[in-house]
Amino acid sequence: MERIAQSQSRYLQNLKKEETLEVDNEIEKILGNPFTESTNENKSSTGVKTTIVTCQDGDQIEMPQSWTPESMVNNILSHNRINSVSNVLLIGATGSGKSTTAKRIIHGLHTKHPSYIILWFSRHDIMNFKKVLEKIPKGRDVILVFDDISFLSDLMSKSELAEMGNDMATIRHTYLGESSKMITFNMIHYSKSFSKSSHARSSHFTIATSLTGNEMANFEEIFGNKWVLKNYAQVYRNSTLKGRFGYMLDGHSEKMQYYNTDKFHPVLINEINHSHLMLVDKIDCEICGQDKFADSKNKPATTEEEFVSLLKYPETHVRKALKWYSFMRTGNLMLLPAHDRKVFKMITKLAEHVNLDFKKICEIADSKKKYKTRFTKRTKELDEDINKGIDKIIDSV
Repeated sequence: MERIAQSQSRYLQNLKKEETLEVDNEIEKILGNPFTESTNENKSSTGVKTTIVTCQDGDQIEMPQSWTPESMVNNILSHNRINSVSNVLLIGATGSGKSTTAKRIIHGLHTKHPSYIILWFSRHDIMNFKKVLEKIPKGRDVILVFDDISFLSDLMSKSELAEMGNDMATIRHTYLGESSKMITFNMIHYSKSFSKSSHARSSHFTIATSLTGNEMANFEEIFGNKWVLKNYAQVYRNSTLKGRFGYMLDGHSEKMQYYNTDKFHPVLINEINHSHLMLVDKIDCEICGQDKFADSKNKPATTEEEFVSLLKYPETHVRKALKWYSFMRTGNLMLLPAHDRKVFKMITKLAEHVNLDFKKICEIADSKKKYKTRFTKRTKELDEDINKGIDKIIDSV
């Protein structure tokens, strides 16, 4: 009976995999097989399809076929061909590989379909969304990359957000044309930087490039499978602390495959209600790497100490503003003081279920303040002096 049960279980697993991997002939003809040239397919004793991936430096490494970026590329292209609009959301702390992961996926997209035009936009570009729309060529297939848009809702008015949301929802019909295809990549540092109803969080494909303690509960809601999340937590921990991580490819022979972080970065992805691991290799490409933040020459030539010394305002205000700005950039809640973290969690918990005017809420909170804070008098000369220092650094870019 035990053998029968095991055989039936393997049969159902293989049947499910065949259903998942079955691709429409016409789509496969357009997308091609990502492993025909640079990879070779293998099959473990459990029926799990593996492939030999050739890195850019020539090294060859075995991994499950579904873990490759090319697998996700095929799924995005298939979805975009059928639905015309496909949204990809990347969540992760600063330096966790959001841009690298986006470039790797975009590289696969434009390699298979050179017809896509790739456009990168920053958070500041989006705040003037009409200018973004002017740069989008009409009648063409486009890949729009919105980098660093965390807490955009805090920087724009309610009417501006509503107008931008409407433009995003109708961009293909209004600006591109009915025959055009559009793929958007939205990058944020914290999963709750936007409300659930916003365009940025309404994604068909979600990629997490890091996993911090304060995101665990949020990710369980996004990715659904707590066991997949638990496995990724261990893989991510080993990759960041040891520079190496292992995963069992074959359940029967307990075959382990080890990967070095300098070759592959582990990320957690959700492809339309299916969550699993993906290993991202770095590919340098002149076409997909043309974002304004990629080149070191675009980074201001200054140090952290010089940056802080430029801000000649009262130290208390500078520290508080820097902590909150750093949290907005990285999504790391631990950068905030303990009391601020507690209040922020409570505000977030309530804000998820209500729709209120937060500008008015701030005005009410200010009116209840019993003691006025003593400010160091801010002069026009001080503002001009600080601006000169900042402009000097920006001009060196």
